[in-house]
Amino acid sequence: MKLIHRTRSEPEAQQMRMLLEKKGIPVFVSNADSGRIFGSTLPGLVSLWVYLDDHLADAEALIADPEHEVAAPLDIEAFYDDLESGAGQQERYRQTNRLLLWLAAAGLGLGLLLYLIASLGG
Repeated sequence: MKLIHRTRSEPEAQQMRMLLEKKGIPVFVSNADSGRIFGSTLPGLVSLWVYLDDHLADAEALIADPEHEVAAPLDIEAFYDDLESGAGQQERYRQTNRLLLWLAAAGLGLGLLLYLIASLGG
């Protein structure tokens, strides 16, 4: 997830959320209740996050220009259904595992390269 906007106005955050979701970008709104907890004189910050890093540029463009066309809009209802059912969590685990395997392979390759350089030099 990537942070796209912070505000002290919950209505502003909700308006942005509705715009982004209408255009196919799922978002998470955090701290939406902090303003109610502390009262209207000390509202908390409300943060808007895109769930998928690939949507960051489109989300920023939409905030600047509500007519912006999103490159790869999602079916919002299906996305949230998958998220609630755990399918979204499973996909994140798969992506993390692929990244860890790639990093391990890269580390092993780098180690072998350094070993070869050291053995040829000495």
